[in-house]
Amino acid sequence: MSLERTSAIIQKEILQMRKEGHSMRIISRHLRVCRKTIRKVYEQQDQGLAVAQYKYRNKDFDVFDWDKIERKVYQTSIKELVEELREQHQMDISYMNFYREVHRRFPAKKMLNL
Repeated sequence: MSLERTSAIIQKEILQMRKEGHSMRIISRHLRVCRKTIRKVYEQQDQGLAVAQYKYRNKDFDVFDWDKIERKVYQTSIKELVEELREQHQMDISYMNFYREVHRRFPAKKMLNL
């Protein structure tokens, strides 16, 4: 029995290979995953449960000027940006949610975190 959870990437691969018509044994060998795990992923899909994945998106953040934020994120810390946006927009903005949104929009950029 494995102590690790099956990652979203592996789950997607399992479902993709299933869609392509590969057998459970072939999928198991190719991805080096137990057939019992593959069966569980199949069951989750058949029951309509979503595959575990990171799909965070806060629509409240669409009101911000992201071009301006992109320029500022290299000059000041994200914490200072959050405080500034809280004052400007009179919104309760979570630091973590804003941090995730910044990294989702600008994934490969180097920025100040504190």
